[in-house]
This record gives sequence, C-alpha cells and structure tokens, in this order.
Amino acid sequence: MAPTRTKVGRFITISIGCIGLVVSTLACSKAPAENNNRTSERTQAEATIRQQDDAWLKAIGAKQLDATMSYYGDGAVLLAPNAPAARTKEEIRQFWSQFFASIPAGVPFSYGTTQVAVAGSGDLGYALGFYTLGNPPIDKGKYVEIWKKQANGSWKAIVDTFNSDMPAPPPAR
Repeated sequence: MAPTRTKVGRFITISIGCIGLVVSTLACSKAPAENNNRTSERTQAEATIRQQDDAWLKAIGAKQLDATMSYYGDGAVLLAPNAPAARTKEEIRQFWSQFFASIPAGVPFSYGTTQVAVAGSGDLGYALGFYTLGNPPIDKGKYVEIWKKQANGSWKAIVDTFNSDMPAPPPAR
C-alpha cells in the first residue's frame, strides 16, 4: 500500500504544479495586453494634452481672453511671476486681462511645448515648455502646467505657472 500512496501523492503534487503553471502562464499572458492598453491610453492622453497646450498658447498669443480661460479646470491656480497666486477663475481672468492689456499691439509671441507626460493612473499629466514675448525679447522664460482629466474625458489645467529667464528689473526708487 505504501507504494500506491506515494504514486498518488506524486500525481497530486505534479497535478497541482501543472495547474499552477497554467494559471501563472495565463496571468502573465494577460498582463502585457493590459500594460499595452495603459501605455496606449497614456500615449493618447499625452497627445491630447500637447494639442490642448498648443491651442491654449495660440489663444494667449492672440490675446483671446475667453479662449485662454477655457483651458482652466475648476479649482485651478495660476502662479504668475511678480503676482499673488490667482486661486479663482475671476482672479485668473483678471490677471490675463491685465497681462494682455500690458502688451503692445503686434508684439510677437513664440512658444513650444517641450515635454508632456501622464501619470500611470491616467488622470493627471503635465506639460513643460518655453515662451518668448517680443523680438528682441521683452520677456522669455519657461512654464509648467498640471493637467487633470475631467469626468467628461476632457483635460483641463489645474495648476499653471511660468517664470522669466531674464534678469529682474532694478528696484524702483
């Protein structure tokens, strides 16, 4: 009887091992497909953010206040240089209105988005870039924006900041 139990024991051990191997093989075969889907979704989200960012910068360059405002999400914050944080849409609108009014007509605005990335969660991303105002430059610098995916699938900026590469002006006397 002892030999039969040993054969049965080996059979059970081998069967459990084979079942485990099959389960782990199936689990591993699904993981790459899920990863590919996530990568594809992130790539699409990055392209969407880049497209949104380019359109937003065009609106800024054209001094289009309503279009500029349309890229901000609820609860957005604007951290502009030499200004207090704008924490409401009305404060953000006021900043851009004053900013646009301070730029002489015909001053060229150039820009470029240099990097866009989306978090693995797929609901947050960022954009980095540069800008130049005027030729020769009145101002030039860089920016970073944090974008959040909205419930309807669109992307809106929730944090927007930029700062100059140019030296600060001397203090007023």
